[in-house]
Parts: sequence; C-alpha cells; structure tokens
Amino acid sequence: MKKPGKTILVIGNCGVGKTWVMKQLISEYKLSTIAQCGKIKMRAKGTTAVLGKYIGDTYDGSDKLSMSVATDFINLKYAQKEFGLDVVCEGDRFMNQTFVNVLQPYVIKIEGNGEQGRQERGSNQSERHLKAIRTRVGNMATDKVVKDSETALEHIKTIINGKS
Repeated sequence: MKKPGKTILVIGNCGVGKTWVMKQLISEYKLSTIAQCGKIKMRAKGTTAVLGKYIGDTYDGSDKLSMSVATDFINLKYAQKEFGLDVVCEGDRFMNQTFVNVLQPYVIKIEGNGEQGRQERGSNQSERHLKAIRTRVGNMATDKVVKDSETALEHIKTIINGKS
C-alpha cells in the first residue's frame, strides 16, 4: 500500500535561508526531473518534490512562481494522493489559508530577521515588503520553530525519511 504523502512548508523572514534549504534538498535527493502541476513548477524524483523554479537566480524557488498558483492547489493535492508524494515548499506563495486548508502542511519556521542573508545576496527588497512578510510569518501557525536553515534541513530530511 502506498504511503500517504506529506506536505512540509518552510516559512521565515526574507533572507533566513528558506531557498537554501530547498536547493540542498534538490541536490541531496537528486531531484532532477522538472515537473509541473498547472502553474506549480517543481523539481521531483520518486515520491519527493520541491515546489518552485530553481534556476540559480538571486530570487529563486517559489518567488519564480505566479501569484495565482493557488488555483492549482487542489490539483496538487490530487497528485500528492495519487503518487504518495512528499511535497516540500517555502515562501510567500504558500503562506495562505487556501494552501493550508487544501494541503494541511507541517509548518517549519526558521527564526531570525534574515538581515545577513539579504546582505549576502544583495537584496533590494523594500522595508514595506520586508514588514509585510514579517507580519505574515508572525501570523502563521507553526508546528516547529528552528534556529537556522541547517536545522530546518535536517528536520525535513527526518520527516521525508519517515523517522518523524
């Protein structure tokens, strides 16, 4: 019998390392297949998928997806059930009630203000944008709060590997 797929959502302030976590998962799990479910693009292999478009840009991952991806969340849920897919994602496109209601994610929050990460990538995000994200992150219910992106990565791997 096929195991039910899990949904893991990583949230945190801009620059805390959410995209880094996804890139590490893509590399470590060799998620080389580029797949799509409606407007939702992903990297996948076997029963693991990382949502987003990862092409090596400064703002990668979910930032490369259309803001209208919510229209395809139900289709993603059907695909997840059909294939027993573990779905991992991060960021603003998935921090909404529609995503939570449909995919019922396990939410991991990476602590920190993200200032160092933003400086390292040369971010030019406005204070207004940063404040909006801080507010959304602060209002989101979480299942696990971790101190940094490395801890988030290890926790996700434990979940995916069925040890949690």
